[in-house]
Amino acid sequence: MPIRTGMGDEGYTYLSGDRRVIKSSPVIEALGALDELLSVIDLVMFGPGKKKEKETLLRVQDDLFYISSVLAGDPGEGRSPDMLGWIFDEVEKRESASISIRTINGYVKSCGRKSAELNFVRTVVRRCERRMVALNCTGEPLDPGVLGYINALSDLLFLMVVEQQGV
Repeated sequence: MPIRTGMGDEGYTYLSGDRRVIKSSPVIEALGALDELLSVIDLVMFGPGKKKEKETLLRVQDDLFYISSVLAGDPGEGRSPDMLGWIFDEVEKRESASISIRTINGYVKSCGRKSAELNFVRTVVRRCERRMVALNCTGEPLDPGVLGYINALSDLLFLMVVEQQGV
């Protein structure tokens, strides 16, 4: 499958349905942030870590691929509607565990390589959220579930960092 058209892009790219957009558009910014997030999750997921943590990150990746397809205009079959419920349940389970949160001025302090990696992923999630909010403000409204998922993902990663403190 060829990856280039040979036409030169003149600063434009195509989304699903042959929709041509400038590469600096908010939708491309949001998709680029999601692409970066998926890559950062790969780095964390394929390093050392617990099986449950890797399973959680794999599920997150599947959800993010679906969100990317939604932003590109081609959701297809994708993820089931339980995506938002799943992440809320994950956050609630981890919140209810009796965890002592060690913070500095409201920020969690990493306590090793794995917690630092997860904290970095969390910051990339926050950038994705900002890009999606910007996209939402352009008159290209997003499904509120997508924004809710990304916001909850940041919470989930925060709690995963906290869990590393007990390791």
